[in-house]
Amino acid sequence: MAADGNITKDIIYEAVAPDDFESMLDLDRYNARSTAFDKIISATHDHFWDPLDKKYIDFDEPFDMENEMLLPEDMIISLSTDYVSNHLSDWKTRVRFANQSALRSFSSILHGEQGALNLTASLCHVLLDQGAQDYAANQTREEARHVTAFAKYIKARWGRPAECGPTLKTLLIDIIGSPEVYKKIIGMQMLVEGLAMGAFATFFNNINDPLGKKLMQLVMTDEAFHHKFGKIWAD
Repeated sequence: MAADGNITKDIIYEAVAPDDFESMLDLDRYNARSTAFDKIISATHDHFWDPLDKKYIDFDEPFDMENEMLLPEDMIISLSTDYVSNHLSDWKTRVRFANQSALRSFSSILHGEQGALNLTASLCHVLLDQGAQDYAANQTREEARHVTAFAKYIKARWGRPAECGPTLKTLLIDIIGSPEVYKKIIGMQMLVEGLAMGAFATFFNNINDPLGKKLMQLVMTDEAFHHKFGKIWAD
């Protein structure tokens, strides 16, 4: 237990402080690999996809951003208010407003994926169990392709992402920077990843852009396993 009360090392969490590489060299550790994560590690080969390969997803697929809404109007909450709706009676203006609102949603997803990338990379430094460490390394690679994919999608549809909102930014910085391994895993792997799965499913079922639907489908195949890792670790 650290002097400030933060847990940086505790047997029950099978974790060490981020700068304690010496513990990784313990000889008994090399022979104590858990098999709890083996199935989801093997499964990473089954749901592999490459955002840079058009065989999996083609970011050149067009969409009429001037005349079509990416998301249904009822998903743009502000359009349900009389004040906003009455000021956006022109269809093209309404579409532009709706699609700019969608940009904020997709930008938040992009920033969240960047947070997940940094967090899972940091788990590789603190998880003692080789199986858990192995999966965290696999997930880091998957989060990296999510960042690439969402960045490419936003570039294709809007050109540039929007800034990360202050609430999400504070949450991500807090979780990633926390020395408490349970906070990282419960906060990101179970809470944030669980919320993300719900958001992706909603977008998949409602988005009008076939490219966006394909992207959500591919990402969801990964996210289900990320949430599963947190569940196995917590158990």
